Amino acid sequence: MNRSISYLAYFLVISIGLLGCVSQSKFLEVQEQKSFYESAYANFDSLEAVNQDLRQDNQDMEAYLRQAFQEVEKLTVANQSLNRNYVELRKRYDQIAQTNNSVISNSSFEKQNFQEQLAAKQAELDQKEAYLNNLERELTVRQQQLNQVQANTANPSPYGNTNSNMPQMEYQVNLVKQQLQKLREAVGQAFYGIAGNEISITQENGRIVITMAQSLLFPNNSNDQVNNRGLSTLAQLAQVLNANPEIKIDVEGHTDADGDPKNNWDRSVIRAAAVAKELIALNINPSRITAAGKSSYEPIANNNSPQGRLANNRTEIILSPDYNPLLNIIQR
Repeated sequence: MNRSISYLAYFLVISIGLLGCVSQSKFLEVQEQKSFYESAYANFDSLEAVNQDLRQDNQDMEAYLRQAFQEVEKLTVANQSLNRNYVELRKRYDQIAQTNNSVISNSSFEKQNFQEQLAAKQAELDQKEAYLNNLERELTVRQQQLNQVQANTANPSPYGNTNSNMPQMEYQVNLVKQQLQKLREAVGQAFYGIAGNEISITQENGRIVITMAQSLLFPNNSNDQVNNRGLSTLAQLAQVLNANPEIKIDVEGHTDADGDPKNNWDRSVIRAAAVAKELIALNINPSRITAAGKSSYEPIANNNSPQGRLANNRTEIILSPDYNPLLNIIQR
């Protein structure tokens, strides 16, 4: 097209040269047409350059669009994957929530059931404690009567009729003393070889008192499970007790004064009950056994020192002979 315009301009010039007779006005007109076409030609070159730039921009835009479409496709795939993951996570969350609600419901039921059992156990302990208190009062009365009998034996009354049963009373008192002496010797032999800081045997007010350290009977952090050494020790004692079926057995649990007093009551009762159960398991008649908790109210050492607290945490097994024949004589 550029060549056509050049040829046209050349043709006009030649024509003008050949037609010398053409008027001046006609020449100017032709000259203007020549200038117009030259200007149009220049504008055409400029438009051609612009068009070339636009084609390049169009190619760049198409490449960008292709890249953008690819990115959109990738994002679409990622979004679909995220949606699937979300749905799966939502299902798992609902399952976990349902399981959690079930666990909470079961825990609430178990907690209520445990509280009811605890309340029943507390009522049972209170009843046993009242029963033990009555037994202790009865034992105190009988001990006072025995002391009186022993005093009368040591200081006979000058009035003949008052002491008409004295020979029988003296016989029974001596019989009880002999029984206690033999019982203490048998218990000492049963516990031969056990350290003195773990077990002690004393005779107090017509009774044999066996004091056992907590470490001998119970493992650390336990109040209701007798350890192996404790079981062996109780088995040795059970042999002596089974050989003396008339002996009454009181099991008393004791604690130090640290902590909540109510918890100390519970601990002392639980310890006494645990020892009593083991003695029963060793074929000792349950009617012979009385278990009681004393908490921290009968200490044998100062609670302000570790050694004192260790001594106060103990279990006492108290062996009492049958005083009924002697009491029957007194009551005649």
